[in-house]
Amino acid sequence: METVFFNSVSILLTGKDECATEMRARCALELARNYQAYRDDAVLGKMLPMYKQKRSPSAFIETMTETLDLTEEILQTARDYRYCSFIHMMGMVNALDMCIFSVYPMVSNPCVYRDFMHQLIVPSEQSEERSEPLQIMWSHTSNTNKRGWDPNHFVPCVPASSIVESTKPRSSVQSKLSSFLTEVTTSGSRRKRKMTNQKVPQDTSHEKKVPLTEVNPPMASNVKVPRKEASPASSPSKVPPMSASTTPPQDISSQKASPKKDHRRKYHGSMKYKTKFPSSWTQAYPFIQPVRNDPYSFLCTVCNCTVSCSHQGERDIQRHCESTKHTKTCNALKSQPTVRPQQDPITDKVTTAEVRMALALVKHNASFAMADTISPLVKTIFPDSRIAKSYACARTKTTSIINLALKPHFRSALVEQMKTGPYSLATDGSNDEGISKMNPLTVRLYDVNEGKVQTQLLDMCMSTGATAEILFENINNTLSASDVTWDNCVGISLDNASVNMGKRNSITSRVLNINPSVYVNGCPCHIVHNTAKKAANSLCAVTGFDVEDFLVDLYFWFDKSSKRKAGLEDFCKFCKQEYRKILKHVSTRWLSLLDAVTRALQQYAPLKSYFSSLSEKAPRALRLAKVFEDPMTEVYLYFLQCSLQTFVSFNLYLQREEPLISTLHDRIQSFLRQLGCKFMKVNAMADVEPHDVDWDNADNQKSDIQLEIGLATKGLLLKYLNDGSVSPDQVNTFYSGVRAFYSRAWEYGLEKLPHSDPVLQNASFINFVNRRNDDCSFSQVEFFVQRHPNLLPFADPAHRNALCDEFHEYQLLRAEDIPDCDSRLDALWFHIGKLTCGAGGQRFKLLSQVARLILTLPHSNAEEERVFSLVRKNKTCFRPNLDPDETLGSIITIKLAMAGKQQPVAKMELPPKLLKDAKRATWEYNKSHSSK
Repeated sequence: METVFFNSVSILLTGKDECATEMRARCALELARNYQAYRDDAVLGKMLPMYKQKRSPSAFIETMTETLDLTEEILQTARDYRYCSFIHMMGMVNALDMCIFSVYPMVSNPCVYRDFMHQLIVPSEQSEERSEPLQIMWSHTSNTNKRGWDPNHFVPCVPASSIVESTKPRSSVQSKLSSFLTEVTTSGSRRKRKMTNQKVPQDTSHEKKVPLTEVNPPMASNVKVPRKEASPASSPSKVPPMSASTTPPQDISSQKASPKKDHRRKYHGSMKYKTKFPSSWTQAYPFIQPVRNDPYSFLCTVCNCTVSCSHQGERDIQRHCESTKHTKTCNALKSQPTVRPQQDPITDKVTTAEVRMALALVKHNASFAMADTISPLVKTIFPDSRIAKSYACARTKTTSIINLALKPHFRSALVEQMKTGPYSLATDGSNDEGISKMNPLTVRLYDVNEGKVQTQLLDMCMSTGATAEILFENINNTLSASDVTWDNCVGISLDNASVNMGKRNSITSRVLNINPSVYVNGCPCHIVHNTAKKAANSLCAVTGFDVEDFLVDLYFWFDKSSKRKAGLEDFCKFCKQEYRKILKHVSTRWLSLLDAVTRALQQYAPLKSYFSSLSEKAPRALRLAKVFEDPMTEVYLYFLQCSLQTFVSFNLYLQREEPLISTLHDRIQSFLRQLGCKFMKVNAMADVEPHDVDWDNADNQKSDIQLEIGLATKGLLLKYLNDGSVSPDQVNTFYSGVRAFYSRAWEYGLEKLPHSDPVLQNASFINFVNRRNDDCSFSQVEFFVQRHPNLLPFADPAHRNALCDEFHEYQLLRAEDIPDCDSRLDALWFHIGKLTCGAGGQRFKLLSQVARLILTLPHSNAEEERVFSLVRKNKTCFRPNLDPDETLGSIITIKLAMAGKQQPVAKMELPPKLLKDAKRATWEYNKSHSSK
C-alpha cells in the first residue's frame, strides 16, 4: 500500500501514480540525511515564507507528531501503512527542489493551527529558476463533519488547463523522471520482476550520494541512523535529482537494482491498451451486459454469446450488431409471438391483505413490531388458506408499504385536488427538543367526492430555524415540489406570533406579496385563551391573587408523592368528601384553567384543613398555607369559575371540525357582547357596534353591586362579610379586581378578534338559516367573485345574471327541499349542489362553487393542534425513533386521509396502482438502503 501523499506528488508530476515508491524513497533519504535541519528554526523560516511567527516552526512540527518524536517520525517514512505529516511535505520539497503549497480546508479543529498548515513551502536553497508550486490538499476519506474533522487523506489539486493538456510537461522535474517513466509504463510487470535484484548505477556527475539500501534497514528495524550535526546557519544538503541515466529502485528493501537497458515496444495501439467495458454502454445498447471476471468483453443477450470489446471499444459493439448472426437472431425474435407469464391471482389478494394490515396498524397507533408476530401467526391460525400461507409482511415490509406506497397514494390524491380547486393552508411550530423542528403543513379543501371539508397533511416541513424567511421557504418549496401554485390558495391559518402575522417581515407579508387575495386567519382560539389570561393578570394586579401560581403550587405539592396524597385522602374522609386527583394547569393549554379551578373548589374544604395542620416548612407549603388561610381565596375561585365559562364555551365552539366560517362573525360579536354586559350597562351597548361602545366611560359601567360575579360568589361573599371573616375594604378590593378583569378582557378581545373582517361579514350568506335575513344580499356573493377572479370567473354579464338568479332561487328554497338541513354546512351544500332543474341540469351550479370556496376558508388553527396530538400518540417513549420526515409523517398523512373517508379498513377501496406500488415497495427500500 502506497501512502497517498506520494501518489499525489507522482500524479502532479507525471500524470500517473506509478512513481509513488520513488517519491517515498527520495523523501526518506532527504529526511534521514538532513534530519537536524528540520529542527532549525532559521532553516524552517526560509522554507515557510508565508508563516507569521507566533511560535517557532519547529515547535509546531514537534506538536504534530503525536505518538512519535520527530526523529522516529522521519525514520518511519519508508514503512508502508504510515500516515504522512507536514514534515514529509517539507522533505519532499527539498528532495525535488520544487515548491509545494499545502492546502488546508476551512474546517474547525482545535488541535490544528490552520495558519501554519495552509501555506507555501519552498526549498531551503533558493534556485534561480522556480516552476509553479504543486498544490496538495489535506482531506478525509469519509468524514464530512466540519466541527470534528481530522485529515487522513491527500488530494492533488490539478489545474483545469492541465487536465485538457495532460501531455504538456509541468516542469524540469518531468524531464528528469522521463527515463524512469518510460521503463515503468512500457516494460510491465515482467520488467519489475527482473529489476528486483539489480543494483542502482551511481551517477558521478553529482555530489556523493547515499545509496537507498543504507537508509532502508534502520527504518525497517526502527534503528536510528547516525545523524550528522548541522549548524543553524548551514542549509541541508540535497538528494540529487534523478537524471536520465539513473533508474530508481522498484523495491527499497532489495539490495540489488537492475541496470538500464534499451527496451523497444513490442506492441502498439489497441494491442497494448485494451478497452474496458463501461456501465454507460448498457443505456445506449440495452441488449448487452457486462461479463463477470472479464472487463474486456460484453454479453449479447440476443445472441447469447460473449464478444470482446478490447480492440476498438464501442465500435466492436456496432460491428457485432452489423454481423449476420445478430441480424438473423433479431429478425427471428421479431417473428415470434410474445408470451406473457400468467400471474398467480392469489398474489394480488396477498398484497391486498398486507396493505390492509398496514392500514390497521396505522389506524390504531400500533407498533410496527407487531407485524413480526402477525406474519407467522396468520399462517398458524389459518393453515388451510392460500393467502395466509403466502402472507409475509414483517416490520420492514410494513414500513416500506407505508412510506413508499400508502403515503404517495394519499398525497398524490391530495395534490391533484389542490391543482384543480381552492385550498387553504395551516401551519404551526412544535416544541420539539431535537435539532430539527416540526412545522406540519396541513391542507383544508372541499372534497367533492365525499361532500365535506377535509384537512390532510401535505408535509412535516422540518426546519432548523424559526425565522419568517426559513418557514416560508419551507412552505413554498413543499408546494413547488408538488407543482402546486399559490393561485388556488384562498386562505392560510397561523397563530398570532409576530413571525407569522407581522406586517413587514413575516409569513403573512410574503404570502400576500405572492397572492394578495389570500385570507390570513390569526387563530381565534389563541386569542380567546390569551384574553382570559390577560384578564386574570389584571385581577392579580389589583387583588394580589395569582390563580395560575396557586394552581401550579397545588399540583406539584402532591405530584409524585404518595404520602401527601394519602394524607389528603384522610382529610377527604374526615370532611365526608370523595378524594379526587388535583389537576395540572398548563398556561399554554386553552381549557385547563377552568378544570383546575373547578377541581380545587371540589376539594377546597379538605385542602384547607390539610394545609392548616401541615407542619412542614417548605416554601411551597408555606405559600399554600397562607393562601388557604385567607377566606377571600375561595371567593376568587368561585368568581373565576363563573367568569371563565364564557371563554371556555366560545373556545370549544371554535375547535369544531365542521366549517364555521359563515357563523364566525356573529359568534365573535356575541362573545364581545357577553363580556360587555357583565360590567357595562345594556343601554350603552344596544344598537351599537362593539368598536363604537364607550366602555371606558364610568357612566356606562355598572356599579359594584351590579357586576356579574355569579350567584355562588355573591352568596359566599355576603356570608363572609356578615360573619366578619372579610372586611369591607377586602370586598371593595374584590370588586375593583372584578372590574379590572372584565375591562381588560373587553379591551384585549376588541383589539385582537376579527369582529369587523369583511370576509367574515360577507361569508354569512351560505348559512342556510340566515338566507332570508335582511343583511343577506347578492353583494356578498359578488364580494368573493371579485376577490377570487381566477377561481370564480363569473364577472362577465352572462355569468353574473345566472349567478344572481341562482342566489334568489336559493333564498326561496324551503327546508323541506333539502334533507338534513340542520346538518353540517358542507354536507348541506353538497345536497344543494346536486339539486337539478326541470331540464336535468344543476340548479345551483355557479352558486355552489362560490359556497365551496367559502367553506374552504379556515376559522381556527385547531387542526394543527390535532396533528400534534397525533404525533404524541405515535411518537411515544416506546417508539422514540420515528423519523418525523419519513415514517412519522407517513403515519399522520394516512391517519388524516382515513379520517376524512370514514370507512373501515376492511372496506376501503385499494386501486391497482396502490397494489403495484406495494409490491415494489420492499424492493425500493432494499435498493435505497443497500451498502453498494
